[in-house]
Amino acid sequence: MKRTLILALLGMVALTACGGGDNDDDPGATGSSDRPEATSETKDFDAFRPKGVTVPLKAGSTAEVTPPDAGKVKMTLKSIKSPADELLAPGLTVGEGSQMWAIEAVVEVSGGSETAVADFVVETTDGNLYGWMGTASPHDLLYNFAQGTTREGFVSFQFPEDEKVARVVASFSSYAGYDIIFEE
Repeated sequence: MKRTLILALLGMVALTACGGGDNDDDPGATGSSDRPEATSETKDFDAFRPKGVTVPLKAGSTAEVTPPDAGKVKMTLKSIKSPADELLAPGLTVGEGSQMWAIEAVVEVSGGSETAVADFVVETTDGNLYGWMGTASPHDLLYNFAQGTTREGFVSFQFPEDEKVARVVASFSSYAGYDIIFEE
């Protein structure tokens, strides 16, 4: 089951990488759109690593991107919760051998014509990728961000307790080169 979820996540990341077109001539682009194709054999995240703005994975880090479809997106990391079990809604528990880990962030979206849709992925130092999960909690930072809004909340991940986080990637556009990367 874990392998199937990871392969599905890799497929979604690959589709996101291919879905947007070329931004090399766009002055708002902060990275390159040239990404190698991801395969199920890919374990090295750097082979298809999202491009954009990279900042430290620590409280107070802020990054800003301006994708053509989402307007200006600014994300500030307020805190890191490890463990983050208290974010789970009553009755939910973390699976045996797993840990709940979360970031608390503020996201500001402005100046675009479309709703910014976010996708969050964590990569561990073992090279494994995990998508964000809802906790059925009112604290969740949901993935749709209307223009002109500022929202604060948590993005939670569950992964094996023996793995450590290397980076968190926040993608707010289907165009390549506009990711916000919080990295150790």
